[in-house]
Amino acid sequence: MKNKKLRVVIIGSLSILLAASTVTPPASAAKNGTVILHEPNPLTGFNYNVTGFNLVTNGTISYLTGSGFGYYDSSRTWVPNTTFGSYKVTSNKATDFRVQYTVAPGRVWSDGTPITGIDLLSTHMIYSRDYAKAAGLGDWDAKDKMAFNAAGLSSSTYSSYQIGDPIVSADKMSVTFKYKQKFPDWWLSVIGARPVHAWTLAAEGKTELQSVSANEAARDRWYAAFKAKDTDLLTKIGTIWSTGYNSPDVNAATTNPLLWVGNGGFSVVSAIKGQSVTLKANPLYNSGPKVSGDIKNIIQKFVADGNPVVQALGNGEVSLYSGQQTADGVAALKKLAGVTTIGGLGGAYEHVDLRSGAYKGAGGSPYTGLFAGNGQKATDLRRAFLLCVPRQEIVEKLITPINSEIPVLRSVTVPSHEDAKYSKVIAANGSAYYVGSQASLNKRSL
Repeated sequence: MKNKKLRVVIIGSLSILLAASTVTPPASAAKNGTVILHEPNPLTGFNYNVTGFNLVTNGTISYLTGSGFGYYDSSRTWVPNTTFGSYKVTSNKATDFRVQYTVAPGRVWSDGTPITGIDLLSTHMIYSRDYAKAAGLGDWDAKDKMAFNAAGLSSSTYSSYQIGDPIVSADKMSVTFKYKQKFPDWWLSVIGARPVHAWTLAAEGKTELQSVSANEAARDRWYAAFKAKDTDLLTKIGTIWSTGYNSPDVNAATTNPLLWVGNGGFSVVSAIKGQSVTLKANPLYNSGPKVSGDIKNIIQKFVADGNPVVQALGNGEVSLYSGQQTADGVAALKKLAGVTTIGGLGGAYEHVDLRSGAYKGAGGSPYTGLFAGNGQKATDLRRAFLLCVPRQEIVEKLITPINSEIPVLRSVTVPSHEDAKYSKVIAANGSAYYVGSQASLNKRSL
């Protein structure tokens, strides 16, 4: 017998992160408290800030399990999260740009421990190249293997512009971060609270959740180690941060619960590699907007082939399906009774990356292939390869049948279907080199 409860499918390049935060929960969720989501790409790890793990699927789980100083709403507008805290510029000089972040009183981690400004200092421990060098956590400029294998060390605005150590307020609820100059979109920062008490306890060998008083004592020990630049403890925490979340398998028998302390609306319960992740509602959640609907559990299933998912929707086995569909797939979805199909423009994009050297600071092996180096030959080879990628054909075959007005994306930073100044931007940044018919691009590559 078919399940007649409402299910939702979102068509287009919408990530599940966007869908989960903006779509009204299906009617079935209101009755059984469980929402089953679909994601075509499997999760590879739970810390998407680690080099090699910065994937949308991994980031989705982090989005559900953590809250910070802001988020994007369904209209892609940045919304300051005043429930969690606030931020303000305290110095706007040419060579002295400062921003103060303040945690709102009463915010707690999922284990009941109060969140304070001390938790914000974890940003400096992870992303400051100068601090890493001073604390014996690796010399970025010397291409050392860093204790914190953070992808953002190479290019984040914090790593690039930060100077000096942060300043903690007397009540330890506010932290002021200093930069050598102002930079665009400074509020889109890696600065956020992280459960340093849980990492400290794990580094000390603990394998169970502790009392609030024990947790606060652990945070005090971490703060002392942070100020003293205690290489031993900080290196142990670096190992936990860099490797402890990299397995897509999670079960209560083998996983340290200290790793799953967070301040988001949900907490990780279990995960099966290549199949699913199960999360449960965090009863102590008070760091962000209220979760709409009576959602007690979220199960994210990974299925690469969209056809079985369409059938699963029809059978009521999936609550929400988000992914890029084919014309035939859309037609099949619209035939399903009790399923609402939503289409629209999304912010995700498919891309081709060419490696030209070793991953700096990540301890990766050097690359010596055809594209290696910055010489003219290697540059020409990379350009020729990119020119030959049949992007127009891909769009015509996969996207045009669904939305005939979508052009080929030629810039990561400026959507060609929205910005009237797009042609000027690509002329200035060099992207215009890749504009033209595929025949002309193939000719240019020779």
